[in-house]
Amino acid sequence: MHVAYRSEWIIIIGLLGMVAALYGYCAYIVGRKCFVEKVALSRFGILNWILLLVALFGLVLASYAMFVEPYNLEVTHVTLPIDGLPEGTKTIRIAQISDLHSDPTERLESKLPEAIKNERPDLIFFTGDCLNSDDGFDNFNRCMQAVKTIAPTISTKGDWDFEPPITFDPLARAGLKNTGTPARRIVTVHGAKLCIISVESGAPAVGEVDAAPHGVPLILLTHGPDSDIVLSNDTSGIDLICCGHTHGGQIALPFFGPLISQSLTKLQFASGLHKIDNTWIYTNRGIGMEGHFPRVRFCARPELTIYELIPSGNAHQDRHS
Repeated sequence: MHVAYRSEWIIIIGLLGMVAALYGYCAYIVGRKCFVEKVALSRFGILNWILLLVALFGLVLASYAMFVEPYNLEVTHVTLPIDGLPEGTKTIRIAQISDLHSDPTERLESKLPEAIKNERPDLIFFTGDCLNSDDGFDNFNRCMQAVKTIAPTISTKGDWDFEPPITFDPLARAGLKNTGTPARRIVTVHGAKLCIISVESGAPAVGEVDAAPHGVPLILLTHGPDSDIVLSNDTSGIDLICCGHTHGGQIALPFFGPLISQSLTKLQFASGLHKIDNTWIYTNRGIGMEGHFPRVRFCARPELTIYELIPSGNAHQDRHS
């Protein structure tokens, strides 16, 4: 499941081909001028100079994407009015993390608990993808043991959590509860009730959402934005969908955004806040980096999302009411 779709492979291969062509040609012209023709640099040619400068700038950007951005956490605050929260309810703060993709070498795992603690959340959501390989478990486990002491933590599985190369259930081994699919629970925060449904990657959500209690704000946790309930455009009664999986493309372009999302929803919900009728949907960019792709991030910083839920003043709109 954790691979790009066919249309996205065209983009990936095309981009890699352009990079290979650029650096291959630059290596050719430098080698030719230095070791074959030995032509004076003044006669090197303006186009060749431009290509060499582009290649040099590319190396600078690649260094940034490898050694800077993956270690630069962004905390995003999102205030959302929620139907059905009683008037006067104190702001409910929820922290969402996703896609740690822990490797044997630590990145942000030791810094993440403190960043979450500083936000004083009432709840914490983890929306899947723990590891890139079995030997990344120690980093993941240390992080999550610290995280779950901060506030009640609700988790769900991503596509990397029950498929090769992972050979065990990392959430269960870390002692995180409520990781079955689907799982529906009622929690009370500041006197207000919330119904939270968590659905692991690839599992249907419709049945659990249909069975949700009436009059209670409903939050759905899914690994990616392409849950069955989103693909069928049947989100009525859901107040907020929290998901990850896309990494915000992991590589994005300024003024354009992500190139791919690895989601059936394409780029529609590749990152950030969107709305489907009366349902908020937020796609977190995740913390780590996809195991099958270059371990880089560009214009897609690791993200900790803080939701601040406030009463909208409206009664909850129950499903299909």
